[in-house]
Amino acid sequence: MFINILMALCNIFLDYLFIVVLGWGLFSSALALCISLALTTILGFLPFIFGNVELKFSRILFKLKTFLNIFYNGSSVFLGNISGSILMIVANFLLLKLAGESGVATFSIILYIDTFIIAFIMSLCEGMQPALSYNYAKKDKARLKSLILSILSTAFLLCFGVFIAIMLWSESLIELFTEKTNQDFIIFSAFALSLYALNYCITWFNVCVSSFLTAFNKASYSLLITLVQGCFAPLCSLFVLTYFFGLNGIWCAAFVGDLLCVVLSFVLLKRILKF
Repeated sequence: MFINILMALCNIFLDYLFIVVLGWGLFSSALALCISLALTTILGFLPFIFGNVELKFSRILFKLKTFLNIFYNGSSVFLGNISGSILMIVANFLLLKLAGESGVATFSIILYIDTFIIAFIMSLCEGMQPALSYNYAKKDKARLKSLILSILSTAFLLCFGVFIAIMLWSESLIELFTEKTNQDFIIFSAFALSLYALNYCITWFNVCVSSFLTAFNKASYSLLITLVQGCFAPLCSLFVLTYFFGLNGIWCAAFVGDLLCVVLSFVLLKRILKF
């Protein structure tokens, strides 16, 4: 968990250094990500090389059934990325029609901020997946619920803190991505970011539950949540809200999509914890 969170922080710092301070341009964002991944990967190897841990490097034992299950269990993450890309394409198409280049630029800034916030939640969840898997297989219900409650509480506090920060300093955040003299764009983007921030009151729960189900090897459940949260619900809400509320409907589509998915996430998690 520490390494995953460190990777996200390192990526943020290097992005700011390369793009804002040094002015290296768009390619440096990819460079920052690669450096962050490389450094934290090295850190991940160190305990196995120098530390006294139970897990050791050994000869590879290949089992086709296990290999296929890895693909199946990870399919929700893969399809989550695909569905997110589809949603971005549709949203950008609508934004070009309703707000032109300014709308697309605003959406890009919002997604950039959103990527880091979701990365923090995913880092927390993925870092705890081995502990969740172990206690689920052991059927230690008390320990499992304690871990789940701790993860959900931390994710909620993180997202609630981000929500408050955006409500208070939305214009300051937008100013990191544009010239301060462009006041019309800053005001427009800050309002859009404030509407989108409603999503952080809910999305943490769906992201965490999807990760829990992957840890429990419930790929079909995790896949269902991913498709509903990442594709079907936001796409439906995007078209409906845009029809009734125009441009503002685009900024609220993610919130409504996650809201529709909360009940499904709760029901599936409750069913799993009954063993």
